[in-house]
Amino acid sequence: MIAYKFLSQGAVGPFTGFRWPVPAAGEPGAWVDAPRPGRDLGVHACRTADLPYWLDDELWLAELDGELAVGEHQVVGARGRLLARIEDWEREARGAFGIDCALRLRARAVEALRAAGDTRAAEALAAAGDVAAIPEAARAAEAAARGDAALVAAFAGDAAGLVLAGNAPSAAYVCARAAAAIEGGPHGFAGERARQAAWIAARLALDRGDATSA
Repeated sequence: MIAYKFLSQGAVGPFTGFRWPVPAAGEPGAWVDAPRPGRDLGVHACRTADLPYWLDDELWLAELDGELAVGEHQVVGARGRLLARIEDWEREARGAFGIDCALRLRARAVEALRAAGDTRAAEALAAAGDVAAIPEAARAAEAAARGDAALVAAFAGDAAGLVLAGNAPSAAYVCARAAAAIEGGPHGFAGERARQAAWIAARLALDRGDATSA
């Protein structure tokens, strides 16, 4: 099965600390066997829809083999290997992704403020035209607003601050949490994650279908 895999810098598994064998001389990386294959303990990878749940430094095209299991946000195989590094993720897409998330949440916070009647705070936040201007405007909006609108403004400031700190994965999570608050349930979280997955797939020209058979 062909899928995707996020790893920390140096092709390191973020949870295990395992350093993956990387492709060389035009050949895939060596196969890595899971010590105890299964839904939780095998080699994990992603479909495109799963990508926002596992964001990290490096994105790789990967192959899984052996007995496969499909989880809610991942696919798991008995063994796996890396096929190719998707360098555009690190080169420019990761930063652009964080900016997109922050601006999207800023726009949703403006909508929430307007709906709550906090017009002045909404217009001040709307005028924050780039990510660097959002945290201060969001703090002011949070102080002036009430209820859920104030909460969403706070989320917008947090997301922008994380983007400015270079932490796009955490910013994307904040945006999904904010969407759950705006829409009143987990469907909002899932919807924002789906939007993020579509953005990544389009920006990197990834296959938008499920992971495919090799």
